[in-house]
Amino acid sequence: MTTQPDDDYLPEEEPGSCPLESPTLRRVAGVILGAVLGVIVFFVLVLVVGMANDSFSLGIPLDMNIAENIWSAIMLLVAIILGIVVVSWAVMKRDLARSSESSGN
Repeated sequence: MTTQPDDDYLPEEEPGSCPLESPTLRRVAGVILGAVLGVIVFFVLVLVVGMANDSFSLGIPLDMNIAENIWSAIMLLVAIILGIVVVSWAVMKRDLARSSESSGN
């Protein structure tokens, strides 16, 4: 037999009173998540290009060694920047949607 908490026991909170819902914290989390997403996208891209190079002998100079290959370093930076932009845009869009819901529009 499971028991459920009483509604009287749980404290009532005002919308937006939780410190985890602050816009600054959400944007910082978006930037961190975007950077991680960019690195993962870079690794997947390098994996696919490496498989294509091995299969078709294309000669594309993209590999995991970003210290010696400028194209890999540029691709890593582009992937990180795009990841940050996409996730930050999604976070800002979510903030706008939440504020329009609470205002009743």
